[in-house]
Amino acid sequence: MDKTKLSNTGMELPPLRSLDDFLLESARFQIPNLKDLDKWGNRVVNNLLYYQTNYFFMSVVIFLIVGIIHPGKMLLGMVAMTVVLAVFGYVSSEGRAIHHFKKQNPLAGVIIVVTGGCFLAYTLGSLLVFLIGILLPFSGA
Repeated sequence: MDKTKLSNTGMELPPLRSLDDFLLESARFQIPNLKDLDKWGNRVVNNLLYYQTNYFFMSVVIFLIVGIIHPGKMLLGMVAMTVVLAVFGYVSSEGRAIHHFKKQNPLAGVIIVVTGGCFLAYTLGSLLVFLIGILLPFSGA
């Protein structure tokens, strides 16, 4: 397999394959043989390895297109996802402190949960735009 060496990392990057090879005339699309799952699985893995640069490039392009079409929603979706992941990480690592806080201040706990729910409801559309921008390339569409 042709590979391009990356500087000082020892990693090799497969070259970008032609559009003809990747999607058009020479691309071979067929229904998988579900009776031989090992052969099908190997074919999928080999395809992903051979065209990984093309798939990465396609993912970046789709993410940028969604970002260009809906820049405000994309940015708000990124912020919402960052907040959700940060809160999840904090709650996961500080579980006892959170439980103790909720026992000491039950009203504050309810207010925080309701406020968090309102934030998610407000940013749901933007969050979906962001997730579509990330997940659309992997959907096989």
